[in-house]
Amino acid sequence: MKRVLAIITFLFIFISTSCSTNQYSSNENVHNATVNNAISPTAVTNTPKPTDIPSYTISCFENGNIEEPLLNTIEPEALTKDGKLPDVLSFGFNVDEKQQAEFIKSYLQERGMYKEVPDGVTNYNGINIAEYYIDKEKRKICFVFRVLGSVPQDGRFCITMNLDDMKGIANLTYRYDKKNDTVYENLYDTNGKQAANISYRYIPNVPFPFITEYKDVNNYKEAIGDVLFRSQKFWIYEKMATLDKSGKWIRYNTDIYEPDRLHSHNVCSYDKSGKLDKIEGQLSQADIKEYLDKETLTEFKDADKSEINLSYQDNGNLDTITYYRSQWVYGTYDSSGEIKYDESGRMIYEDAYVTHGSFYNYYLYNGDEKKPWACIYVDSMPYSGSEKDGIDYYYGQNYSIYLYQPVNTD
Repeated sequence: MKRVLAIITFLFIFISTSCSTNQYSSNENVHNATVNNAISPTAVTNTPKPTDIPSYTISCFENGNIEEPLLNTIEPEALTKDGKLPDVLSFGFNVDEKQQAEFIKSYLQERGMYKEVPDGVTNYNGINIAEYYIDKEKRKICFVFRVLGSVPQDGRFCITMNLDDMKGIANLTYRYDKKNDTVYENLYDTNGKQAANISYRYIPNVPFPFITEYKDVNNYKEAIGDVLFRSQKFWIYEKMATLDKSGKWIRYNTDIYEPDRLHSHNVCSYDKSGKLDKIEGQLSQADIKEYLDKETLTEFKDADKSEINLSYQDNGNLDTITYYRSQWVYGTYDSSGEIKYDESGRMIYEDAYVTHGSFYNYYLYNGDEKKPWACIYVDSMPYSGSEKDGIDYYYGQNYSIYLYQPVNTD
């Protein structure tokens, strides 16, 4: 009997702008098969031996060939001084849809990447929030992202990258259940040594899984949070969850975000249809005493609380999650945010708060697959910007991109 080994290459692209001391670090989906043909990363040695578990190699890009980030029409003084900024450009917060479309076309034409129809589109409620254009001969890919809910117009990010600027960093394996949901992930370094593994399971009326086991074997911490469990926002451990006699999740007995530091508890509530719709967190008295003073608690009534709110589509799948946690306890980074899901209930977009603005995560999928083939992070803070004909342009933002390439072998 043939054994099918699905090999997906996981490509990580991280660009950090070092020329400014003010920089900060850290539905319907159409996927064209040309992506699979265009991406051919360097092979990773000592890959784990084939098993019945699909195996994935992981590749990384850092500080490769960077192009000028702006169009020729931008004022010369606005261009990068050292020529090493990432090719990231944002605009459109004061531009109507027609002007945005014209600018995106010009951006793609300058890079020789324009097509009438993009190679892939991710859609939320009839709005294209992500598009990509790929040229396998030039070994380039362009992403165009939309920032939802901006006023007066949705903003846009354009990113161009070279596919050859990648290197192997690790290997990853998955195991799926009968519903094709991922229930196990195992991370190896490039020498085939195990770095970490995670197992999880799903329960009725809760749209994300419980982690049943997590083990960090070789202290591979820098990549673990970006590789394992990437299609989920919250790490919920089953051993800390309380279920009632019917199997309904009613309480979480530690802090969701920082269980090693904080000792809050969380209470779950459900909507009329029986689906989880809210998780309310309350800091322990010891945490309140250590991190909050009376003045803060008096002025800000929710300073000792956190909240996760869930809403659903008509088909029963998750639509939106909004979350909040105390800035005085956790800090401002990712202290609140909104996550959007497609018609299948897959996470496709996140807009999160940081002191200097926001960061955004985009998740792209291949057909009906439940694991993303691309995860893209973009920070809103630019290196610089300019104004041209009434349009504000910003460029040089930090970003990271993870790409997965499926390959089938007999």
